[in-house]
Amino acid sequence: MLCIFDFDGVIADSFDSLLAVCVEAQAVLAEGRPPRPDDFRTIENLTFDELGRVIGLPPGRRAAYAEAVFQIQQKAWQTLPFPDIVDVIRELAARHTVAVVTNSQGRRVAATLKDFGIGSAVTAVEGGESGHTKADRIRLLQERHTSASESTYMIGDTIGDVRAGKQAGVRTVAVTWGYQSRDLLLREAPDLIVDRPQELLSVVGSRLPRDRRAVSFCPGSIECDRF
Repeated sequence: MLCIFDFDGVIADSFDSLLAVCVEAQAVLAEGRPPRPDDFRTIENLTFDELGRVIGLPPGRRAAYAEAVFQIQQKAWQTLPFPDIVDVIRELAARHTVAVVTNSQGRRVAATLKDFGIGSAVTAVEGGESGHTKADRIRLLQERHTSASESTYMIGDTIGDVRAGKQAGVRTVAVTWGYQSRDLLLREAPDLIVDRPQELLSVVGSRLPRDRRAVSFCPGSIECDRF
Protein backbone atom coordinates (compact mmCIF):
# COMPACT_ATOMS: atom_id res chain seq x y z
CA MET A 1 0.00 0.00 0.00
CA LEU A 2 1.04 3.60 -0.66
CA CYS A 3 -0.09 6.02 2.07
CA ILE A 4 0.17 9.66 0.98
CA PHE A 5 -0.28 12.20 3.75
CA ASP A 6 -0.93 15.89 3.60
CA PHE A 7 1.34 17.61 6.13
CA ASP A 8 -0.32 20.69 7.63
CA GLY A 9 -3.39 19.71 9.63
CA VAL A 10 -2.76 15.97 9.32
CA ILE A 11 0.76 15.38 10.64
CA ALA A 12 1.60 18.86 11.92
CA ASP A 13 -0.55 20.88 14.28
CA SER A 14 0.47 23.96 12.33
CA PHE A 15 -2.65 26.10 12.06
CA ASP A 16 -1.43 29.01 14.20
CA SER A 17 2.15 28.93 12.93
CA LEU A 18 1.15 28.72 9.25
CA LEU A 19 -1.38 31.52 9.70
CA ALA A 20 1.40 33.67 11.20
CA VAL A 21 3.68 32.86 8.26
CA CYS A 22 0.97 33.80 5.75
CA VAL A 23 0.22 37.05 7.59
CA GLU A 24 3.92 37.93 7.53
CA ALA A 25 4.15 37.14 3.80
CA GLN A 26 1.22 39.47 3.10
CA ALA A 27 2.96 42.21 5.09
CA VAL A 28 6.11 41.72 3.00
CA LEU A 29 4.13 42.26 -0.20
CA ALA A 30 2.09 45.09 1.38
CA GLU A 31 -0.88 44.28 -0.84
CA GLY A 32 -4.31 42.85 -0.13
CA ARG A 33 -5.44 42.16 3.43
CA PRO A 34 -3.94 39.92 6.11
CA PRO A 35 -5.21 36.31 6.03
CA ARG A 36 -7.75 35.37 8.70
CA PRO A 37 -8.37 32.02 10.43
CA ASP A 38 -11.68 31.55 8.61
CA ASP A 39 -9.85 31.72 5.28
CA PHE A 40 -8.09 28.45 6.09
CA ARG A 41 -11.25 26.83 7.38
CA THR A 42 -13.42 27.62 4.36
CA ILE A 43 -11.26 27.86 1.21
CA GLU A 44 -12.12 24.87 -0.96
CA ASN A 45 -8.76 24.65 -2.74
CA LEU A 46 -6.38 25.57 0.06
CA THR A 47 -3.27 26.60 -1.85
CA PHE A 48 -1.18 29.73 -1.36
CA ASP A 49 -2.24 30.91 -4.81
CA GLU A 50 -5.91 30.59 -3.86
CA LEU A 51 -5.28 32.20 -0.47
CA GLY A 52 -3.65 35.09 -2.33
CA ARG A 53 -6.79 35.48 -4.43
CA VAL A 54 -9.03 35.46 -1.34
CA ILE A 55 -6.99 38.15 0.43
CA GLY A 56 -7.15 40.39 -2.63
CA LEU A 57 -3.82 39.93 -4.39
CA PRO A 58 -3.89 40.47 -8.17
CA PRO A 59 -3.11 37.37 -10.28
CA GLY A 60 0.37 38.62 -11.13
CA ARG A 61 1.36 38.82 -7.46
CA ARG A 62 0.15 35.45 -6.19
CA ALA A 63 3.27 33.52 -7.21
CA ALA A 64 5.34 36.12 -5.35
CA TYR A 65 3.11 35.60 -2.32
CA ALA A 66 3.66 31.84 -2.38
CA GLU A 67 7.41 32.39 -2.71
CA ALA A 68 7.35 34.76 0.27
CA VAL A 69 5.58 32.08 2.31
CA PHE A 70 8.21 29.49 1.32
CA GLN A 71 11.06 31.85 2.23
CA ILE A 72 9.60 32.58 5.67
CA GLN A 73 8.98 28.87 6.27
CA GLN A 74 12.64 28.18 5.53
CA LYS A 75 13.79 30.73 8.12
CA ALA A 76 11.32 30.79 10.97
CA TRP A 77 8.67 28.08 10.87
CA GLN A 78 8.19 25.83 13.87
CA THR A 79 5.39 23.38 14.59
CA LEU A 80 4.62 20.23 16.56
CA PRO A 81 3.03 16.94 15.51
CA PHE A 82 -0.49 16.00 16.51
CA PRO A 83 -0.66 13.53 19.42
CA ASP A 84 -0.18 9.89 18.32
CA ILE A 85 0.43 10.66 14.63
CA VAL A 86 4.18 9.99 14.86
CA ASP A 87 3.62 6.47 16.23
CA VAL A 88 0.92 5.83 13.63
CA ILE A 89 3.22 6.82 10.77
CA ARG A 90 6.03 4.66 12.12
CA GLU A 91 3.70 1.68 12.29
CA LEU A 92 2.32 2.29 8.81
CA ALA A 93 5.84 2.69 7.42
CA ALA A 94 6.79 -0.71 8.84
CA ARG A 95 4.13 -2.32 6.62
CA HIS A 96 3.56 0.11 3.76
CA THR A 97 5.15 2.98 1.83
CA VAL A 98 4.54 6.42 3.34
CA ALA A 99 4.94 9.71 1.45
CA VAL A 100 3.88 13.33 1.90
CA VAL A 101 2.27 15.70 -0.59
CA THR A 102 2.07 19.24 0.74
CA ASN A 103 1.48 22.78 -0.44
CA SER A 104 4.17 23.94 1.98
CA GLN A 105 7.86 24.18 1.14
CA GLY A 106 9.09 20.63 0.62
CA ARG A 107 12.58 20.97 2.08
CA ARG A 108 11.24 22.60 5.23
CA VAL A 109 8.61 19.89 5.62
CA ALA A 110 11.27 17.18 5.17
CA ALA A 111 13.40 18.85 7.85
CA THR A 112 10.40 19.07 10.18
CA LEU A 113 9.60 15.39 9.68
CA LYS A 114 13.18 14.64 10.69
CA ASP A 115 12.71 16.79 13.80
CA PHE A 116 9.57 14.78 14.58
CA GLY A 117 11.66 11.59 14.39
CA ILE A 118 9.95 10.19 11.29
CA GLY A 119 12.22 11.46 8.53
CA SER A 120 13.34 7.93 7.67
CA ALA A 121 9.75 6.62 7.76
CA VAL A 122 8.67 8.94 4.93
CA THR A 123 10.10 7.91 1.57
CA ALA A 124 9.35 11.15 -0.31
CA VAL A 125 8.08 14.69 0.20
CA GLU A 126 6.51 16.46 -2.77
CA GLY A 127 6.28 20.15 -1.90
CA GLY A 128 4.25 23.03 -3.26
CA GLU A 129 7.27 24.69 -4.85
CA SER A 130 7.16 22.15 -7.70
CA GLY A 131 4.29 24.05 -9.30
CA HIS A 132 2.38 20.82 -9.96
CA THR A 133 -1.10 20.17 -8.60
CA LYS A 134 -1.56 17.77 -5.71
CA ALA A 135 -3.31 15.34 -8.06
CA ASP A 136 -0.29 15.37 -10.38
CA ARG A 137 2.07 14.78 -7.47
CA ILE A 138 -0.06 11.87 -6.25
CA ARG A 139 0.17 10.32 -9.73
CA LEU A 140 3.93 10.90 -9.75
CA LEU A 141 4.29 9.00 -6.47
CA GLN A 142 2.09 6.20 -7.79
CA GLU A 143 4.32 5.84 -10.84
CA ARG A 144 7.48 5.97 -8.77
CA HIS A 145 6.26 3.27 -6.39
CA THR A 146 4.20 1.32 -8.97
CA SER A 147 1.14 1.55 -6.76
CA ALA A 148 -2.32 0.84 -8.18
CA SER A 149 -5.18 3.23 -7.47
CA GLU A 150 -6.97 0.79 -5.15
CA SER A 151 -3.73 0.40 -3.15
CA THR A 152 -3.08 4.14 -2.80
CA TYR A 153 -4.54 6.37 -0.10
CA MET A 154 -4.63 10.17 -0.01
CA ILE A 155 -5.00 11.20 3.64
CA GLY A 156 -5.92 14.85 4.12
CA ASP A 157 -7.78 17.38 6.21
CA THR A 158 -9.28 19.65 3.54
CA ILE A 159 -11.75 19.23 0.73
CA GLY A 160 -8.92 20.17 -1.62
CA ASP A 161 -7.06 17.04 -0.46
CA VAL A 162 -10.15 14.92 -1.07
CA ARG A 163 -10.60 16.41 -4.53
CA ALA A 164 -6.94 15.84 -5.39
CA GLY A 165 -7.22 12.19 -4.40
CA LYS A 166 -10.37 11.76 -6.48
CA GLN A 167 -8.77 13.47 -9.47
CA ALA A 168 -5.86 11.06 -9.20
CA GLY A 169 -8.27 8.12 -8.90
CA VAL A 170 -7.06 6.91 -5.49
CA ARG A 171 -8.81 6.16 -2.21
CA THR A 172 -9.52 9.24 -0.11
CA VAL A 173 -9.38 9.45 3.68
CA ALA A 174 -10.45 12.66 5.41
CA VAL A 175 -9.26 13.40 8.95
CA THR A 176 -11.23 15.65 11.28
CA TRP A 177 -8.45 16.93 13.57
CA GLY A 178 -7.08 19.38 10.98
CA TYR A 179 -7.95 22.66 9.32
CA GLN A 180 -11.47 22.00 8.04
CA SER A 181 -14.58 20.70 9.77
CA ARG A 182 -16.18 17.28 9.49
CA ASP A 183 -19.31 18.81 7.94
CA LEU A 184 -17.30 20.55 5.23
CA LEU A 185 -15.29 17.40 4.51
CA LEU A 186 -18.42 15.28 4.22
CA ARG A 187 -19.76 17.53 1.47
CA GLU A 188 -16.90 16.30 -0.70
CA ALA A 189 -17.80 12.63 0.04
CA PRO A 190 -14.41 11.10 0.87
CA ASP A 191 -14.26 7.32 0.82
CA LEU A 192 -13.53 7.26 4.55
CA ILE A 193 -13.45 9.76 7.39
CA VAL A 194 -11.60 9.29 10.69
CA ASP A 195 -11.55 11.21 13.96
CA ARG A 196 -8.35 9.88 15.57
CA PRO A 197 -4.91 9.09 14.14
CA GLN A 198 -4.97 5.50 15.46
CA GLU A 199 -7.96 4.75 13.23
CA LEU A 200 -5.71 5.06 10.19
CA LEU A 201 -4.07 1.75 11.13
CA SER A 202 -7.34 -0.07 10.51
CA VAL A 203 -8.47 2.06 7.57
CA VAL A 204 -5.49 1.28 5.34
CA GLY A 205 -6.32 -1.92 3.49
CA SER A 206 -9.96 -1.91 4.57
CA ARG A 207 -12.83 -2.94 2.32
CA LEU A 208 -14.74 0.04 0.95
CA PRO A 209 -18.54 0.00 0.67
CA ARG A 210 -19.88 -0.56 -2.81
CA ASP A 211 -21.69 2.78 -3.02
CA ARG A 212 -18.46 4.65 -2.08
CA ARG A 213 -20.30 7.14 0.13
CA ALA A 214 -18.27 8.53 3.01
CA VAL A 215 -17.91 6.04 5.83
CA SER A 216 -16.94 7.00 9.36
CA PHE A 217 -14.57 4.48 10.88
CA CYS A 218 -15.46 2.71 14.10
CA PRO A 219 -13.26 -0.01 15.60
CA GLY A 220 -14.49 -3.43 14.56
CA SER A 221 -16.68 -2.29 11.68
CA ILE A 222 -15.57 -0.23 8.71
CA GLU A 223 -19.18 0.34 7.67
CA CYS A 224 -20.61 1.39 11.02
CA ASP A 225 -21.73 4.92 10.16
CA ARG A 226 -22.72 6.01 6.67
CA PHE A 227 -23.59 9.48 5.51
